Amino acid sequence: PHLQIIEAHKDLALSKIETEKAKLLPQINTGLKLQTAFGNYPLFGYQVGVNVPLFRKAYNGRIQAAKIEVMVQEEALKTEQLKLNRTISELIYRYDHQRTILQFLEEELSPLVNNQSIANLAAYQEGETGYLEYLDSLEHVVKVKQQFLEAVYQYNILKIELAYWLGK
Repeated sequence: PHLQIIEAHKDLALSKIETEKAKLLPQINTGLKLQTAFGNYPLFGYQVGVNVPLFRKAYNGRIQAAKIEVMVQEEALKTEQLKLNRTISELIYRYDHQRTILQFLEEELSPLVNNQSIANLAAYQEGETGYLEYLDSLEHVVKVKQQFLEAVYQYNILKIELAYWLGK
């Protein structure tokens, strides 16, 4: 949307050029007037005129200013396009990185922690470890699951943000 606004400003500047060029051309004016004299004698009047601009320097200056405005808007459009491309490429990089982290947590670390949790529960039930060691292992499991949930959250945020910037 931001690029469309800048594009509209550029189009406006282009139309200013055309408007100023049109002011350099001769203009024909016409007019009709109807008037009454003493309440009952209608008087008609018709007028035709031609306006020719005598001093072109001011008009040429305005045309040059409008051309410069077009160039400024084109550069602003290019700058915004570069910013947009840079933002999108950064988001794609972060999205891929977050997806890699999520895959690692889901495929590698989660099964390992689940197996460790089952083993720690069995060891606690058989009396091989104490209650504090068991709670410590549960705390570790909870931290890994929190990391996984945070990774899912960040992944979804990046996915939504990337879809927004790509206009989907």
